[in-house]
Amino acid sequence: LIHDIMPVTHAQWFPDDDRSHFRRYLQKVLHVSDDIIVPTAWVKAQIESLGWRIKPAIHVIHLGSTFPPATPRPKPEDELSLLYVSTVEPRKGHQQLLGAFDILRERGLDISLTLVGRRGWGESNLYEAIEHHPDFGGRLTWLQGIDDHQLLSLAARSTLGVFPSEAEGFGLFIEEALSCGLDVVASNIPPFVERQQDGLWIAPLDPQGLAEMIVTAHSSASPQRTQRHIRRMRDFAYELSQLILTPERNEQP
Repeated sequence: LIHDIMPVTHAQWFPDDDRSHFRRYLQKVLHVSDDIIVPTAWVKAQIESLGWRIKPAIHVIHLGSTFPPATPRPKPEDELSLLYVSTVEPRKGHQQLLGAFDILRERGLDISLTLVGRRGWGESNLYEAIEHHPDFGGRLTWLQGIDDHQLLSLAARSTLGVFPSEAEGFGLFIEEALSCGLDVVASNIPPFVERQQDGLWIAPLDPQGLAEMIVTAHSSASPQRTQRHIRRMRDFAYELSQLILTPERNEQP
């Protein structure tokens, strides 16, 4: 399973040693594997665009949520509570999200923002921007090291999920938030567009564009999603098992 190849395609976000180690690892994996699983067609296209000699077949099998499906709840008109679950690092779009949060606060909206995720690698300026924000500790919260039960509780108290990342291999929080009954506003990047579905709103990755789409998503009625409309990890497991158990594979010496 290759989740993404960002240390090769987006080298500016990774230390030199990590980039070189990952490149060697990727070359070896593509040389010795019979099959490669990727979570989106976007990752498959990125691998193929490298121009390397690729021995294995590459199969797209989308990941999914492990959370039990919840029915979308009516959104309160006078309250907007945003939830973002991701490591906190520059490529994840936290700066743009903070800008959108400030725009909506200036408009007088009753809005709060909860960030969930550990510190990733990147600039200390991002952490300072969060922790020194005038609303930090009040309307702006940053939680690290919580478990799934706590996350589900947070989702139950939120009105909208957000995922403003600059690049992803898949974007698992989209499926998780939808499973929790939340609509999601996500950035306009190929892996997210590939997962387009009811309840997912695609926005430009800039503060103003994010702010406008957040307002649009919040003011729109949630679609009536059912369990079969939400991607689950059991779907991933089933499709992977079908690949492994194909007669053609079993007949090989």
